[in-house]
Amino acid sequence: MSGHRSRGTLAIAMVVLLIALNLKECNSEDTCAFDMDPPNVTCSNVTTKPFLPNSFLGLVAGTEFTNVDENVDPSGATYNVTKGRDGDLFLPGHTPVTLFVKDICQNVATCLFYVENTLTELPVNCPDLNRNVSTDVDKATYTFNPDFGADDVTKSASGYRYHGGGVSVNLTLGGSPLGSSVSIGTHDVVALIYDDVLNKTCTGIYIITDNVNPVVACPADFTSDTLTVSFSADVTDNVDPAPALTYDPVGPGSVFPLGPTTVTVTATDSSSNKHSCSFTVTVTESTTTSNQGNSVGSSGESSGEDADSDDEDSSGSNES
Repeated sequence: MSGHRSRGTLAIAMVVLLIALNLKECNSEDTCAFDMDPPNVTCSNVTTKPFLPNSFLGLVAGTEFTNVDENVDPSGATYNVTKGRDGDLFLPGHTPVTLFVKDICQNVATCLFYVENTLTELPVNCPDLNRNVSTDVDKATYTFNPDFGADDVTKSASGYRYHGGGVSVNLTLGGSPLGSSVSIGTHDVVALIYDDVLNKTCTGIYIITDNVNPVVACPADFTSDTLTVSFSADVTDNVDPAPALTYDPVGPGSVFPLGPTTVTVTATDSSSNKHSCSFTVTVTESTTTSNQGNSVGSSGESSGEDADSDDEDSSGSNES
């Protein structure tokens, strides 16, 4: 008897549940049957975030847009653009965007607003472009091959995405492009960093100097039989056509002491670069010069005195 009662109770419960579900479905259908009104939506213009300056993250519900409806669908807000970090790229200026809001009854409302991208130049950091460089070896100019390129560019807004997918750099030195030969002096360097939409100009100073020493070649060691000695040294330089030559202790055309003298020749170019070389001059006493100054007889007396003695003897003989 108790088993029949249990089965009867279960059957009644199931009937009640089915009736409740059926009533809920009817109520929902009845609600949407009478809800023909779209949601009441408002929206505001927004500015992109500083860390994502050309991306749109969507409107914030309750502050940047409102949705009033008897049958609100919490997931019913969409846009005519793709939002998010990997969504559509927004150009500088104001971009119109349409918000679509629907309720659970599929009633749709739209709201037009503008997304502003306030960028006026490419958000990258200017590098230090100041350089002190020297002329090329054996040349009077410097070949412009900078150590900065697109791979060295860093962003000042980490979430910025380059329009066109990448960044480029155009560098000039004194108005001359990469690979140019630039003269000694101070020159402006300009780096134009750009993508397909924005750019930024960065500047610096290149100081090009001549750090190459001249080359002076001394003569080989030699011997001179005269006190006045002449010689010459050869000098070349990558910039200065006539570097100054100095001599220590004496120069060409000077009177040298007897014996060996080491001469140091120093070349100095117009940029004060120096180079030195040395050689030895050995001055010997000339045999011809020695005989002219000292004509000596076998007795050690001068031949002039002997002549005077002979004249005296001859004079005395005549007087007697």
